[in-house]
Amino acid sequence: MIFSSNLKRAVAAMATLPLACCIPPSSEPTLVPAPQPTQTTTTIKAPPPVGGPRPTLVPDQTYADWTLAPATSGDWFYMEERDETFALFGIDATKPVAIFRCNKRTRMVGVGRYGAEVTAPSLPMRIRTETQSQTVTGTVRGGGGTPLIAAEFPANSGLLDAMAFSKGRFAIETAGLPTLYLPAWPEITRVMEDCR
Repeated sequence: MIFSSNLKRAVAAMATLPLACCIPPSSEPTLVPAPQPTQTTTTIKAPPPVGGPRPTLVPDQTYADWTLAPATSGDWFYMEERDETFALFGIDATKPVAIFRCNKRTRMVGVGRYGAEVTAPSLPMRIRTETQSQTVTGTVRGGGGTPLIAAEFPANSGLLDAMAFSKGRFAIETAGLPTLYLPAWPEITRVMEDCR
């Protein structure tokens, strides 16, 4: 009995032997080289120290022709209040990225843009048109929401006319913020005319 059970195990072991002989030996594993790390460069602009030097105007991107830069997304929206009219630019009128404002009492036109994390009381702003480029000081105004950086111009300013007739677009560059490339649509001309 013991012999027959051992014999059965031996026969079973012998039966698997031809199968083991038919399996080819495993080949050496191929070594795949580890991926080489790529080096990326990130530029981080530190915020200006409080009371330190003023930020300088540095365009966020360089284009051979700024008029061919991608346009800022959005539309102009015209609004009217008692002594003021507005042209607001953005995806919708409730979250504008730029503004034109006519103060009918003072006959001054304010041009501004909204920017996050602005801590300085004023910033240089450059307004570029097809025929003119002018750098002005934009005053930072709070109000609980996103700060507004704005400058005011007399209603008869030639720079305003240059913005209105600037081959379809003009640009607002502000230190530390992305440049806005805005369409010269009738809403801004209407605001200018409201103050004239």
